[in-house]
Amino acid sequence: MNRQVARTLTLFYPAWWRKRYAEEFCVFLEDSDAGVLSIVSVVYSAIREHLVSEGDSEMNLPKRALGLVVLSFLAAALGGINIVMTADDSSIVSATRSNPITAIAWDVLAVAAILCGLMVGLIAVWLYSSIIGYAWRNRRVDIFTWLATPLLGIGVLILWVAGCMVFAHGRWAPSPWAILGNVASPPSWPPLQTRWICGIISVVLIAGVSVTGMVGQTQAIRLTDFEAAKKEQQYRRSSLAISTGLLVTGSTLVMFISVLIWGISLSQNFPDLAHQRLGPLDGSAAASWTISVLLFALASAVCIRATRCMLTGGIAVSE
Repeated sequence: MNRQVARTLTLFYPAWWRKRYAEEFCVFLEDSDAGVLSIVSVVYSAIREHLVSEGDSEMNLPKRALGLVVLSFLAAALGGINIVMTADDSSIVSATRSNPITAIAWDVLAVAAILCGLMVGLIAVWLYSSIIGYAWRNRRVDIFTWLATPLLGIGVLILWVAGCMVFAHGRWAPSPWAILGNVASPPSWPPLQTRWICGIISVVLIAGVSVTGMVGQTQAIRLTDFEAAKKEQQYRRSSLAISTGLLVTGSTLVMFISVLIWGISLSQNFPDLAHQRLGPLDGSAAASWTISVLLFALASAVCIRATRCMLTGGIAVSE
């Protein structure tokens, strides 16, 4: 592997990890015949170090549980957005409603998503009130910086979408799901090559916002002393927090099963729809469904692990 590429890959890891292992890891990468899969594996390992490893600062079970909740929510959110955007304004909607199994699975998915969103909202209120309160009282600018990281990424994404819409006179947005072939696309849309380039840029930006969101929020959790917050604000470990975590886990599992059943039933009853180019980057509906199933499976697995941490270590919430 090229030395510059190897050094760039090490930058994805936390600072404490780079101090200990960067040089020898860089040499290892240079001597290896790393391909695309190896690079993806390295990036995944770097993200995992940010999210669940202890490093130089203590990452106890409650903190680890909260970090995993952030990861599971983002994975489930991406899976839900992908499946909804694929089906939106297409024949999949009418096909879903015409079959009882797909209709029930879709409705159950919607209800579980709403319940999961409400529970995650409660966790977010408890979590960020603790983090922001601790950072404010202790003048921790670094914590505020990490919290603001995903917001900056979202701002860049919004500006990008708005700029493309202005360029297209409001007739097209650079959505990865809005590429389509020249035959299927409206004549008012930009040329196909432009749609491809903008769609790829949007995918990169969405991935970047997701990764920075996971890393930023987890670093803010890592740097917050919840024990100090507990003493300062009379926090207690609440069974309500554990119950909320269990509901999030249950809802995520229901979403995974619902999407699985919905996709299998749809492909069996309407096989032609599976081959339509409705997914991200002009992919098929079947490929898009597979991506969502994998994301929901990841969210479910991470939720189960987070629940174990909650049951073992407890979560501090305000009274």
